[in-house]
This record gives sequence, C-alpha cells and structure tokens, in this order.
Amino acid sequence: MKSTKVYQVISALNGNERKSFLKFLHSPYFNKTTAMTTLAEVLFSLDAKQVDVSKEQVWDLLVENRKYNDTRFRKYCSDLLKLVERFLAQQEFDSNPLRNAAYLLKSVSTRRFQNLYNSSLRTARRLKDLEDAQGIDFLHDLYQIERYHQVILEDDDRAQKLNVDRIIENLDKFYIAQKLMSYMTAMSQKRIVDLEYDLLFIDEILKHIEDNPYPDTPQIRILYLVAKLYQTNDSQYFPELKLLLLSNINLFPPSEANKIFRSTLNFLIGWSNEGRTEYLRELFEFYNYVLAQDFFFLEDGFNPWIFKTIVHVALRLKEYSWCENFIQDFGTRLPKEGRENAIRFNTARLRLYQKKYGEVISLLSRVEFDDFSYNLGAKAILLATYYESDEVEALFSFLDSFKAFLRRNTAKIPEKRRENYLNLIKYTRALSKLSRRNKNKLLEIKEEITNKSNLGDKRWLLEKVEEKLN
Repeated sequence: MKSTKVYQVISALNGNERKSFLKFLHSPYFNKTTAMTTLAEVLFSLDAKQVDVSKEQVWDLLVENRKYNDTRFRKYCSDLLKLVERFLAQQEFDSNPLRNAAYLLKSVSTRRFQNLYNSSLRTARRLKDLEDAQGIDFLHDLYQIERYHQVILEDDDRAQKLNVDRIIENLDKFYIAQKLMSYMTAMSQKRIVDLEYDLLFIDEILKHIEDNPYPDTPQIRILYLVAKLYQTNDSQYFPELKLLLLSNINLFPPSEANKIFRSTLNFLIGWSNEGRTEYLRELFEFYNYVLAQDFFFLEDGFNPWIFKTIVHVALRLKEYSWCENFIQDFGTRLPKEGRENAIRFNTARLRLYQKKYGEVISLLSRVEFDDFSYNLGAKAILLATYYESDEVEALFSFLDSFKAFLRRNTAKIPEKRRENYLNLIKYTRALSKLSRRNKNKLLEIKEEITNKSNLGDKRWLLEKVEEKLN
C-alpha cells in the first residue's frame, strides 16, 4: 500500500489535519459513503504503526466476506484521493477569511440578494482592516471585493458613480506587485542557472514606480527596490530597502517574506565577499532578525546551507559565543537526516577559529562524507588546522592526499570548484615553505593570490601572508 499515491498523500497529513479530514469525511455534504471513512482510518492506522500491507489485506478490512476486486479497490483509492484533494482545497479556502468574504460578495451580487448587500460588504471591509498578512494575495482580494461591489452598485442605482477607479487602482497594485515578485524569482534563479525569461513591461513598471513611488503601499516599494538591486547591483538602494523591510515585512505572508529576505541576503553576501566589510555586519544583523522571525524554518527544517552560511558570517566577525549558541539552539531544527553531520562540521569550523585544533580533528573524524560539499569543506578545514598548528609533516602529507583526491574525482567535482581547491593547495604549500625573511617572495605571492579569481579560502590565505609580512 505504501507505493500508492493515496497512501503517500494521506501519510503526509499532520495530526490536526488528520482529525479535520476525518470530520470532513463524516460530513454527508462532502462524502456519501462510509467506505471512504473506513479506508482513511485504515491508512492512518497503518502509517501510525509504520507497517506495510497488501491491497488484499486492506480490502478485507474494508469489505467483509467479499473476494478481492482490483478494479473496485482502485476506484475506492481514487475516490479517497479526490476527497483528500477537495479537503486540501477547502482548508486553503477556510484559511483566508478575506477571500471567503470576496466569494460571498460574488455570490450575493450574482444572485441579486439585495437584503445581504450591506452585511456582506461590511464583513469584507471589516476583514480587510483585520488582515495582518497584506501580500500579493491580499491585493488581489481587494481587487475582487471592489469588482463584486461594482455589481451591487449597478443593481442599486445605475445613476450613481461606480467604483471603477478603486477597481483599477487595486488591480494595478496587484498586477505590479505580482510582476515584481515574478521578476525577483526569475532573477534569483538566473544567478544559479543560466536561464532566460521574457518578462514584458518590467522596465516600464520600474519607470512607472520611479515616477509614482506608491508611498501608501510599502509592499510595492519593497519589491521595486529588490528589483533595482537585481537590475543594477547598486547598493544605493539598500538603506531604504532595509528601513522598509524591518518596519513592513510582516505585511507579507511568510512564504513571500522568505523570498524577499533571501534575495536581500544574497546581495549582502555578494557585497561582503567582494571585500566590502561594512556589509558583513549588516548581513549578521539581518540574519539575527530573520532568525527571530522564523523566516528560514519551513516544514522540512532549517536549510543546512543557510545554517552553514550564518556560521561563516559569525566566524568572520569573531562572534564566537554567538556562534556557539546558534549551533546549539538551532542545530536541532536542521533536517533529521544529516543533522549530526552538519552540527559536527560547523562546530569544527568554530573550533578552528578558536584555535582548538585537537577538537577540530576529533569532530571531523566523525563526519560522514556522503556529500561532496561536506567532504571538500572538511578537507579545507583540516588543511587550515594542520597549517595553523605548525604540523608541517602532517600538512604536506595531507596536501598530497587532498590533491590526489581532487584528481581522482575529476568527473564528480565541477572544474571551477576543483581549480579553487588545487590553487588553495598550491599557495598553502608555498606559504608553508617561506619564512618572514622572504619578504620579496611573500609580496609576490600576495599579489598572485589577490589577482587569482579561482581560489578557495582567499581571505584566509591573504591573512596568513600578512602574518608573515608583519
């Protein structure tokens, strides 16, 4: 049964959703057969016991004293899956009272229930004022409410002025906000994958907002500033974006807020990696804020790569105590699979910065290297550990084995990334052979490292050169 689609969907429901779904099934409005309720209860029970059984065994629990009928059983499963889909849609509908009110207005206006006009309008306006999350869907709901209000006005008095201006205003705000959000999503993906999107009117929309800044709609202003960052990579837009984000981000539902913050953080990461150190502290402060807001915590847990980036930023700022607390407090929110690996790996990085080299080697010896990123990252940490602890023989031996590993796995490691690590090995070996007396050679290596584009841990290497020069 575990291989069936209905079981996979049913088992993904959480405890509260399962209770609600059973109530849904007991409603004759939605479900008219007891077999659906029985099948759902059987599947919930199987999932709770973590056992798998055959279709025939489920059939015997579902239909007593009848020979197994595969066509009939498939129909039962198909019908239950349709009910699950309808339940999920209903849950989504019920979670948005304002949209509910908009659909009520639609029904009332279409049916010409004049005695419900005023009350349904009051309800929609009251819910609009109570709504906390005022993201793109909210702007669309406002448009829908005004649209159905127009039908009521037309029915009430054809001579009075209609609300066409409010319809157009809300439609424009929704369209502009959605267009900017789509642009942000496309540009974010394009930074990772070389894809092209044909997005009409983006330049016209940005020019329109420059001329009409929408001071009463911070959602649009925020999305506009993010779009300008993608278009120009100019940090002049950041101060206003920061101010608006910190004071208005709660207007957006969590999924939209997450996207906006991720885009902003990516620019801060890029600028700080370019050596603009003032943005490193900004990045750290932003991470503190978004951690408090839970923007990074989705149902699958804390993203391990964001976790790793936060640790890296804290270490660069020498926020060691904060970093220790972060790993302890938020490590438990990493996905269960790979959690211990991530905690040990990031703790090892912290110990390296704290110069506790023995603990670094002990921690990394317990990291499982199923993931190439962890493997390469751990090797870079070990390289730095052997160098920092003056274990010259161990360092040279490790550099040889690391280089052999890179050449042995050419097909598995992207060329640019492999070159980064080969250059790291090259310059670490060269530095370890030079003393403070070799000033000219050190200056020569410093210039090479500075001008090298494909080089892992460039900042660390430059720090080591400076230590020998000073």
